Amino acid sequence: MLGFPDMAQSPLSIVPKMLVGVGLVIAVYGVIQFARAAEPVTAPDTKKNPPDAIQLENQYKTLDAYRANLQDRLDLISRNGQAALWLLSAVLVVAGLLITAQSYFALHSAKEFEQRSKDALKDLDKRSEDALEKIRTRFPLLADIDSAFTRAFERLSRLSPQLDLDQNLYAKADPRTRQWILANESVVALEFLAHTTSGDQQVHRLRLLGKFYAGKYSFDAQPANHPGMTPAEIPQPLMSDFERALYYFDLATESPLGFKALNDLSWLYSEVAFPRGDAANIDRGKEFCERSLRAQPEQQRALYNLGTIALVRADNARLKQALDYLQQAKKKPNWEDKPNPAMSARVDYNLACVYDGLASFENRVPEKAALLKEGSDCLMRAAQQGTPPRKDLENDLTNGDLANLGSDGDSATVLAAIRAQYEVAWKRV
Repeated sequence: MLGFPDMAQSPLSIVPKMLVGVGLVIAVYGVIQFARAAEPVTAPDTKKNPPDAIQLENQYKTLDAYRANLQDRLDLISRNGQAALWLLSAVLVVAGLLITAQSYFALHSAKEFEQRSKDALKDLDKRSEDALEKIRTRFPLLADIDSAFTRAFERLSRLSPQLDLDQNLYAKADPRTRQWILANESVVALEFLAHTTSGDQQVHRLRLLGKFYAGKYSFDAQPANHPGMTPAEIPQPLMSDFERALYYFDLATESPLGFKALNDLSWLYSEVAFPRGDAANIDRGKEFCERSLRAQPEQQRALYNLGTIALVRADNARLKQALDYLQQAKKKPNWEDKPNPAMSARVDYNLACVYDGLASFENRVPEKAALLKEGSDCLMRAAQQGTPPRKDLENDLTNGDLANLGSDGDSATVLAAIRAQYEVAWKRV
């Protein structure tokens, strides 16, 4: 096994010691020279006896000798200064060369370490592959289950390319996919028991399973899925399926991308949980939206969910609240963590529904026409992305959330253009 190179035993370790030694030599030399230059030169004392001519001459000679001695000292200091300057220059040159050499050898060592690291990683990859191959050989059943479960996830992903479409994955899955997941999920789901800061793939899988079980919970309670049964014979949704969906969404919230799962939990309580429209469930849905917004303020989806929850056509105050949420959503740059024009079109569509609902409470003709014009503009933007499907659009225009626009004669021309735009978008999708 390769380890880190032992730099403590490298010859390079003596370079700093050499630099310290050179510095100490310079310091000692400088102290000695300054001490020698600072020795006092004694001048003759002329105050003891009054000078006569002979004494004056002697004193002059003595002063001349003192001047010559002082000049010699100054010359010595100058020579020593020049020598010290030369020595310092030499030391700086040597130090520069040593630093250059140290840098070169350090670069060489770094390259050598990088190469050793690459070799070690290659060796680790090879050993990992060998270990995985041994596991596949000794436990073929586990490998088969893992690969089969991966294929099942791929099927679910194809059913819902965008997890936030709020589609019923259970209803859209074929019976084989449903039963395979139900039969084998408990084996492969062991990987989710480790509460890790999950990556994108694991969060994606957790959310898919949450949507799958939420769909199963909802599917069992829909009369259309039980032809020939009376309302009394239709089975009640299994709370265990709801709790399973809740479990997977809750695990996904522990990741850095957990705000997406919080949006899923909002949908689970406000749109899926029975009884539908229950005030406690609606409040839970709002709570999860608000938590998601705190985690990621620049998203549209949480505001879209809040606007959808508030959108009650028969309640003018709720419609105004929905309008506020959806207008805020239009100002955000991302659907969740990046722009998504197809999903942002849902904001425009619901805005059109809100304006249509507000028009029901307006008796003044100009104001009502203005509201319907706002709604048709929003609907045209949604039409460019083909949102929603044809069946939902026609239901809303006939007797639903767009009924005013659908029955308004003055909007007939605009509505025809909107339908034409939808036809183009639906063919493209």
